[in-house]
Amino acid sequence: MKKEQAKDNYIIVGGDWNHLIPGTNLSVFTTTQVWPDWLVTIPDDFLLDGFKWVADSSTATNRSVDVPYTKGVNFLSVIDGLLVSPNVEMIKVKGIDLGFEFSDHNPEVMTFKLK
Repeated sequence: MKKEQAKDNYIIVGGDWNHLIPGTNLSVFTTTQVWPDWLVTIPDDFLLDGFKWVADSSTATNRSVDVPYTKGVNFLSVIDGLLVSPNVEMIKVKGIDLGFEFSDHNPEVMTFKLK
């Protein structure tokens, strides 16, 4: 990322980080399960100067898989998101709650502007 940033390229890195995306708040999700051992936060020093995390913190992108999905029971988190360089402006980010019908993840739709 440093090499590409030095070339003034646009950088968007994303996917399933398997870590809690910074800036998200899990207290908005109802669960009867405890915080899983595998879920850790991304260290503060992971970011390069000016880079930003992008995710919709109001919609869970992941659920626990140790039990079948039941709303209000499974532990929910936001582990899917993007890391964008300073020359990329986030216009809109919206999580799509599909109720984990097709996967243990929910999708996010994002719109960006290249500066």
